[in-house]
Amino acid sequence: KELHSLEQLKVLKLYLPEVKLLDESFLKEMTRLSSTQFRFIVGRHLRRIMSRLPREVEVKFERWNRCLKYVNGEDIPTEVIELLQHTTAFFLDRHSSVTTLSEFGIDSLKNLKLFILAECNKTQTIVDGGKFFKESHDNRDKDEEKVLESLDYLSVHYMKSLMSIWIGPIRKCCLCNLKSLTLQTCPQLTIIFTLDLLGNLNVLEELVIDDCPAIESLVSQESPSEHKLLASASIYFLPKLKKLSLHYLPKLV
Repeated sequence: KELHSLEQLKVLKLYLPEVKLLDESFLKEMTRLSSTQFRFIVGRHLRRIMSRLPREVEVKFERWNRCLKYVNGEDIPTEVIELLQHTTAFFLDRHSSVTTLSEFGIDSLKNLKLFILAECNKTQTIVDGGKFFKESHDNRDKDEEKVLESLDYLSVHYMKSLMSIWIGPIRKCCLCNLKSLTLQTCPQLTIIFTLDLLGNLNVLEELVIDDCPAIESLVSQESPSEHKLLASASIYFLPKLKKLSLHYLPKLV
């Protein structure tokens, strides 16, 4: 029975071990079911006896009404990119090749409210602004420059190659609604914010950094002008911050 004939369908939960099950007809049905909640796991999902992720992270993920968990991926299929356009919570778990979230494209990330990234060993940065804004320039669509404008929660765990949150140019509205940022066990991460990124985080309420032993500074001071700006008493950053948790950052000065 086709999905569109299920007129009273409120919640749809599916485990799809192979990406090819997200065929064209299925994706069209998802477009029609715009009011239906869904929770999809795509990819081979082997349950662990004990997960390394804090339980509250997965609980928070499951609270959202349109959730996609992509597990053990080896590439970035078009089908996943299309499904992301209907998704509010995205959990990228143990992807073997992705180096940055930017590889999923601007359009697919517009509606994201929550993003969890865990054990993606090739990922070096969360966002590459150069890739995003080149794509936006090519498409001549200025609205697309508002990268991750809707994102409320960003949670990053056990990322052994992660070196930065954002590289390249950043526009004014990028990540401007982010309320919570968690970074756990990222051994190569040395700096959290650039000044441009920090200036966008005016509604950030929670910052949790745990077991990131290479961090030397929370904010990049790449030039004397940036250092002077950061030291200025007239400049205020993170005005809404309510919770700051820093644990095992031995190089932080």
